[in-house]
Amino acid sequence: MGTAAQLHSYWITFAEGLQTPSSVGVTAWSLEDACHLLNAYGYYPAEPIGVREDVTVGDLDQKLVVPNIGPMAARGIWYPAVNAGV
Repeated sequence: MGTAAQLHSYWITFAEGLQTPSSVGVTAWSLEDACHLLNAYGYYPAEPIGVREDVTVGDLDQKLVVPNIGPMAARGIWYPAVNAGV
């Protein structure tokens, strides 16, 4: 019997000046899965310039980001809160 797949929370940063948020938060099975989710919602216009895996609420900007996130435990985009339990 194989091991159960585990969700990971990602904080992905894009270059400034794009027509999407400069950073997004997404929970997915893998980085590839996260990019697929972002692409499906139009948040993946270019290659990311930074990726942080397994971020927690404590890792995020407490004044700007945290009050505006959706659930991080469910697969989906949680910042901006587009489809993860919202």
